[in-house]
Amino acid sequence: IVQSSVTRLSLNRSRHDPYGRMDVLWRWRVFEVRSRKRSHVFPPGRGLSPWPRDGHERCPASTDTPTALSSDSESSTYAHREIASQMARFLRLSLVIACVSALSSTPAATKRVLVPVADGTEEIEVVTVVDVLRRAGADVTLASVEDDRAEVVCSRGVRLVADALVKEVTGRTGPRGGWDLIAIPGGMPGSERIRDSVRLHPTLEKHWRALRPIAGICAAPAVLFEPKGFLEGIAATSHPAFVDEIGGSLEETAPYVDGRVIWDANVITSRGPGTALEWSLCCVEALFGKEKAIEVAGPMVVQPPVASARRPFEWRLERDAGGGSRVDKVLAGLAPAEVPGDS
Repeated sequence: IVQSSVTRLSLNRSRHDPYGRMDVLWRWRVFEVRSRKRSHVFPPGRGLSPWPRDGHERCPASTDTPTALSSDSESSTYAHREIASQMARFLRLSLVIACVSALSSTPAATKRVLVPVADGTEEIEVVTVVDVLRRAGADVTLASVEDDRAEVVCSRGVRLVADALVKEVTGRTGPRGGWDLIAIPGGMPGSERIRDSVRLHPTLEKHWRALRPIAGICAAPAVLFEPKGFLEGIAATSHPAFVDEIGGSLEETAPYVDGRVIWDANVITSRGPGTALEWSLCCVEALFGKEKAIEVAGPMVVQPPVASARRPFEWRLERDAGGGSRVDKVLAGLAPAEVPGDS
């Protein structure tokens, strides 16, 4: 309060009192505020400054005391009003500073991903997408579409225990802001069981209409996405055994069906267990950006897009005669050559 009044005093001093005749009066006023004596204050509207404002009489220059008001109650009211005004300004400024600090220190919201599973789901695709997304920092929920049963038996007999049932994470019991990504693994008959889930369908429909990323692999694009209309005008691919079931003209489907991972609009599709890692990294990029996907792929030693020349003793799945271990090559060289005509 005193600092504000001193500022006003310094701005108006040259205009109202060039000879400094009010210095004594000002010192008395500061003493009165500090000692909380309110027997003498200035008229309304002047605040704590002794200099008059428009509509009020100028303080007498010949006296060393300010003009007294009619009663002590009015004096106390005006003083309290000015103090309350200054405190309100201070509180507003403190609130703004606190809000800015809170916003700047709030961490980014965690991305939430739903991965539904069922009996007959492809286990490689499920485990891969859950693992890669959790490496990226996503909050992944593995949800079983089976009735009142969290454990599912995958297509090759592997048993998985889901984090929750679908009815516990969809509808009114689902996350308030919805899911950031829904990734659906393939496998048969797992894709059909996920497609026929009555509880999951409204969540899929709402998610797709909101243009949020939705991913499917193996049989899921043809068995689930196509019947629900998620691939209308969208480039997509699927497992070679189901790719012919993707609708659309040849011009729409032919250039993309051989792609390992196809990302068009908000739909990400892929071909099978062998492309599950690339499909999962594409999901990471859809949520967090390309730099995050490259960061996650680094420690996993993912094969680069352009393979280098094959080194000695390096194995690759290629159709040539250069395969086999070093022992196999030595034995092949020691084998006697066949003589033509020998039986």
